[in-house]
Amino acid sequence: MINAIGLYDSGIGGLTVLAPLIKHFPEEVFIYYADSGRAPYGNRDEETLFQFNKEINEFLFSYPLKLLIVACNTSDALFLKRIKKVSPVPVIGLIHSAARDAVKNPDKTRIVVLGTQRLIESGVYSKTILSMNPRVQISGIACPKLVPLIESGEFLSRPERVLEEDSLFKALDFQPDILIYGCSHYPVLYPIWKPFIPSPLQLINPGMSIIPLVKSALEKSERSIGPQDKKEFPQVTFWISGDVDSFQTRAYELLPPFEGKFYSHTFEKKQIPVVTL
Repeated sequence: MINAIGLYDSGIGGLTVLAPLIKHFPEEVFIYYADSGRAPYGNRDEETLFQFNKEINEFLFSYPLKLLIVACNTSDALFLKRIKKVSPVPVIGLIHSAARDAVKNPDKTRIVVLGTQRLIESGVYSKTILSMNPRVQISGIACPKLVPLIESGEFLSRPERVLEEDSLFKALDFQPDILIYGCSHYPVLYPIWKPFIPSPLQLINPGMSIIPLVKSALEKSERSIGPQDKKEFPQVTFWISGDVDSFQTRAYELLPPFEGKFYSHTFEKKQIPVVTL
C-alpha cells in the first residue's frame, strides 16, 4: 500500500497549496479533505475549530500517510503544535515557511498580512516574523468577507464584490514591500487584484513557501513508490463536506493535470473513508 500526503483546508483554499505540490512532486499520492460544508473557519470560536481539526486529522490518519500538511493558515496558527504532538507522521504548516520567505531580503522591511479574523487576532504571523527579524514593520488586515465570496463562486460571477471589500486597498495604504496571503483562499483572487498591485510589491503564497520543507520531509521518509507504481498523472482523492460538484469544478480549474476521485463526506454520518490507494 502506498503512503500518501494528506492535507486539509476549510474548502477550496487548500487547492492553492495542492497545486505546487502536484507540480513539484507529481509521483506522490494525495488525500485532500475540504471542509467546505463548515466554511468559513475564520469567524468561528477556537473550541469549535479545534473539534473540526481533530475530526479531520483522525479521518486522514485512517489512511497510510507519510506526511500531513495543514493547508489552512487559521488552523496552523491555532493548533499546529497540538497537531504535531498527536500526529503519527511529520506535520507541516504554512506560516513558518511564509515568514521565512518574508525576511529573506533585509531591504524589504514593511510587510502586510491579509487573513481571516481569527488568524489576524492570533498574531502568529507577527510573532513569527519578528522573531526572525525584529526590525520589520508588520500590519495585519482581517478580511472576513473574502472566503464566503470565494467558496460561493461569487468572486467569479461578481468580481466587483471582491474590490468593494477593499482589503487590498487597505493593505496598499500601508505601502508594503511584501504582501503575504495569510489565507490559502486568497491567491485565487490575484487575477482580480492584479491591475491594482504595484510591480515592486512581492507577493508570498505560503503554498509555494513550504515546497523546500516538503521536499526535505519526503527525502527523510521511507518512500513506497516504485517505477511500476507511477501513474501518468498525480493521484488525488478528495473528501468534501460541502457541495461536491462545485468543488470538483474549482479543482479542475485551479490544479495542474491530475487523476482524481471525489467523495462526499460529513462527520455527522460517521462515514468510514475508502482506504485503498
